[in-house]
Amino acid sequence: MPLVWLWSLTLSLVALGPLLGGGHWLWADAVSVPRSFLVDQAFGLADAAPRATPQDAALAAVSNILDGGLVVKAITVLALFAAGTGAARLVREFLPESSWAVHIVAATFAIDNLWVVERLLQGQWSLLVGYGALGHVAVVAARLRNTPSASGWAELGFWLAAGGLVPTGALLVAVLAGLVLAAPGGARWWRRTAAFTGLAIVAASPWAAAGLFGLCGPELADGGAAGAHAFATRPDRAGWLALGGIWNAGSTPDSQRGAWGLAADLALVALVAAGAFLLRRRLRQDRAFALLFALGLAAVALVGLSATGFAQSSLAEAMATTPALGVLRDGQKWAALAWPAYALALSWIAMRAKQWACALVPVVLLLVPDALWGAGGRLAPVRYPNDWFEVRSLVAADPSHGALLTVPVGITRQYDWAGRRTSIDPAPRLLPVPVAQSGDLVVAGAVVPGEGALARRAAAHVRAGAGPERFAEDSIGWVLVERDQLSALPPAALAALARFELVRSDQHFDLYRNPLTPWPVPAVPDAARRVVVAAHLAWAALLACGAAGALWRRRAPGARLGRIGGTCPDGFREKAL
Repeated sequence: MPLVWLWSLTLSLVALGPLLGGGHWLWADAVSVPRSFLVDQAFGLADAAPRATPQDAALAAVSNILDGGLVVKAITVLALFAAGTGAARLVREFLPESSWAVHIVAATFAIDNLWVVERLLQGQWSLLVGYGALGHVAVVAARLRNTPSASGWAELGFWLAAGGLVPTGALLVAVLAGLVLAAPGGARWWRRTAAFTGLAIVAASPWAAAGLFGLCGPELADGGAAGAHAFATRPDRAGWLALGGIWNAGSTPDSQRGAWGLAADLALVALVAAGAFLLRRRLRQDRAFALLFALGLAAVALVGLSATGFAQSSLAEAMATTPALGVLRDGQKWAALAWPAYALALSWIAMRAKQWACALVPVVLLLVPDALWGAGGRLAPVRYPNDWFEVRSLVAADPSHGALLTVPVGITRQYDWAGRRTSIDPAPRLLPVPVAQSGDLVVAGAVVPGEGALARRAAAHVRAGAGPERFAEDSIGWVLVERDQLSALPPAALAALARFELVRSDQHFDLYRNPLTPWPVPAVPDAARRVVVAAHLAWAALLACGAAGALWRRRAPGARLGRIGGTCPDGFREKAL
């Protein structure tokens, strides 16, 4: 295993490449900042869905000690490392006769595939943590079926909490673990199911509590319905069979846009299909394989189905009545549940190749040739202008003076100092005051409404040229205007800003202060805030205690042959022993 660890770490570092240099990650959904703050928005208690909970609160706490950008890079490296080592561990567990070369093949695929590079280009680094946990979760859950142990449950709790850095990651890990543990058979079915349910609830409690007690209103239903179409898997080709097909075409690696991408996708599908066919005997004899491959097949099928108009319309209707189903948007992300089965199928092909197993490593790398080195150099860090920190100091000096409105009001930005790359506005994470954002996104020319009712009202005031009193009624005490957007503002907006106090004007921003005292920013009751904070602390405790238990984990005799209700064929058992 040390060789696999070294290979996984090396490949993880090479995959990120220039992104690990000096600066911060500001690309698409990835917004890392030197320091963020434990305000209500960090706990998911603003008027937006808690999509980055408990991620934001955890980063805000840690960034008081370490630079937040460094923390994000370290977590991303560890997530890819966990994927590689988890794949090797998965193969060693379920194919105990496999060699180190086969483990290297599995680790390579887990780190270097279309799903990973598309999520990196989308900036969803925290979702990669849940992805990286899947291999370990499959192994730990399989062992807990037959040989329950305190250390095993502690390790499962750690992976559930780590994967639960964001809601989707929590669901990915919980689905896989729940399938393995809740399937009939094994020891103490009721006890293990109850134990898993308890751990999963604790792991999901931060975002569940924030969604229950936060300020996100019913307007989420409208944005969610529009998002069901905007964030669907791209149907332009069958890339989803190769774990690709993310909704944002801009997050697709360049190598996938031509004939090479199509050929590579077909090659991967052919290799996986061949491996699954050759494993058919094991699939019939071993319930573990049957469950993992059934999950993989179901995940890929659902991803393909999500690209159809019928599925999108059905999801939109469901989300209109149940906004919480918005977590099901971006259907391609669920393809992550298929990678354990894909890794096992490729590993079986490598085992059949015997001494030529290592030859599959370059084959896997060539499937997405520009996945390495920051997606072919596309990912690179940026450095925030000092103007940001001057603005932060000014608003921090008067934190009770209401919320801050950024102009333009939309959530996306294209800064000159960041190479004009599209990113999320970093203001909510950089500034220690509530930031009003509409959350509106423009996808393929269509606007997907967000949940920020406060920002939407304030934006209407800007367009109408309203006076400071209207902004004060909506709790707006600050307005931060990007200077390169001044020419795009209507005359009425400029007239409205002229009635504010210009606090600072620099190369990048104009900061205005409302001369009137704004109304208090809408906030949840103190009791609700305490519940949400307690949920975050419970999640952190599960993460810490689970990590301690995992470090002290001891393998029971014959644990490597643990199975889900089945037994290893005699020939394989003799080789394993």
